[in-house]
Amino acid sequence: MSSEIRGSQFHSVDMIRDPSGVDLEVALSFQRLYAQAVCDALENRFVDNDLIDCFKILSPTNLPQRQVGLSSYGVVQLDLLLKQHGEEMRIGGTTYRPLVNAAACKQEFFAFKVQGSCEWSDRTLEDLWTSISWSPSLKLKFPNLLTFADIARCQCVSTATCERAFSVQNNIKQKNRNRMTTTLG
Repeated sequence: MSSEIRGSQFHSVDMIRDPSGVDLEVALSFQRLYAQAVCDALENRFVDNDLIDCFKILSPTNLPQRQVGLSSYGVVQLDLLLKQHGEEMRIGGTTYRPLVNAAACKQEFFAFKVQGSCEWSDRTLEDLWTSISWSPSLKLKFPNLLTFADIARCQCVSTATCERAFSVQNNIKQKNRNRMTTTLG
């Protein structure tokens, strides 16, 4: 990564520099390291985004516009979803049935891609899957994908609301506030 240092200017802004120029180089190095540390921390904080991100294959607006690439589109994401929801799971002493039929889901997904790229390219995930859930014929055509769409529509994709609630709680539950009494005076 090269910096835009030209004499005593950084991106056309005059800078006061020490004669050797070490101060600006140290600042730029710190800036790069700080930005990388922030990105690393965000990636570590939101580890499961890959699985959440897989649900985007159900949105017709993400489908390729041309038939080229349609057959391979979303295959990896569908496999990840099927690994999570299409296999029997054993947790503790309890066995859980798969939520979807993996083989049928793959066939449905191929039909969805073909129909979606032709007929539904302007529809959002929410709009399309709400329509499909109200249509008896489409509901029968895509039952496994409809299960995935229901999961996608009800899962929380952001922790922002929860984080805000904790901030409000922490502002209310302070050392001084928890000693307040009802006496006036």
